[in-house]
Amino acid sequence: MSTCIFMDYYANFSCIGGDCPLTCCAAGWKISLKDSEIEMYRNLPEPFSSEIMKNINIEKKEFRLHDERCGLLTKDGWCRIVRECGEEKLSKTCTIFPRWLVKYGSFTHALVEMVCPVVAGYMLEPDPISFGIEKTGEEEFHDEDELYLTLSFVRAKLVDLFQMDRGKYYFGKVYVIFKVQEYLSGLYERKSSLDRKRVERYLDSYLKQDNLESIYHQCQVVEDKTVKQVKVVTGFLNDSSLKNNLSGIMKKYRFFEHLFQEWLCDAELLKRDLKHFKNYLRENYLYFPENYFVYVLFRDWIPLEVNMEKFGHGLMIRVVEFAIIQILAMTFWKEKGFLDKLDYEIMISSVDRQFSHSSKYEKMAEEYTKKYELMSALLFLIL
Repeated sequence: MSTCIFMDYYANFSCIGGDCPLTCCAAGWKISLKDSEIEMYRNLPEPFSSEIMKNINIEKKEFRLHDERCGLLTKDGWCRIVRECGEEKLSKTCTIFPRWLVKYGSFTHALVEMVCPVVAGYMLEPDPISFGIEKTGEEEFHDEDELYLTLSFVRAKLVDLFQMDRGKYYFGKVYVIFKVQEYLSGLYERKSSLDRKRVERYLDSYLKQDNLESIYHQCQVVEDKTVKQVKVVTGFLNDSSLKNNLSGIMKKYRFFEHLFQEWLCDAELLKRDLKHFKNYLRENYLYFPENYFVYVLFRDWIPLEVNMEKFGHGLMIRVVEFAIIQILAMTFWKEKGFLDKLDYEIMISSVDRQFSHSSKYEKMAEEYTKKYELMSALLFLIL
């Protein structure tokens, strides 16, 4: 039996076409085509068929790009194929994206990517992420299913943890995620059993209410140490590779580097801004960290092909991504005095596009996780 687990965003998603502030049709991405789709376009009525074929690279089986824009994208941001022929004539790539199906043995995850600002907007809403399950086909079993079920069980517990006491204890909850990830990685490295019962016993003891309250209290004590906050954020801001790797975003937000320098030169200013920005986020976007990390748990907790050698890698990358999103958000808030939801959506999607579609950002994330105390960076970059 095949089991599909899907996030509610997957079912709710709808492309907004020309109203999108960051259309994927102008992102410079490859838009793949099947032979049957090329043939379909070739057989459309003239003269539109010829116009489409001029914008297809037959050899590479993909749409041609002009200045990183699909040749069939109108000036007002709509697809000409949709306007002329309807959505049913879109390629599979264009129809599905940003939806994404990931196969794990007899299990499938259905999600939508934050590279789309509509999806980023979901993250900023007060509603918690929910999940559904569909089962189809005949029963089957794959070698990796047992390990998948163990990791999936742990993930469900961590999602429940993050969605308890909503809007509270974010740093403590993230700390728990990484301690659990560390425990499971340790079992694998020692070639110890990762069976369900053993892991369940560990979780039951670790997630007892008394233990959680102790963790939350200790994390709050750390969070109150503003001197260390400034030190960690300053180290992050002072890293030249950060500015080099985010040069594209810095062109859009020209005040980005200027504010970096202000904060680097004035620790007291940075301390005050961190405090006030945290309060601003709690008043306006209280549930973003929760939704973000629940999304990340679903997307990245179980590595592709259930490969334990890569366990935790995707989570680390998303942690660095979150930190950079929050730095960008703070610069905008500092410059404008507010953080508009649309601007926040664009920042989230812009950063996620770089992390999701470029191998160099994976390397950058790996570098950062080695340079900094990751948990401190998470906390001090505006949890």
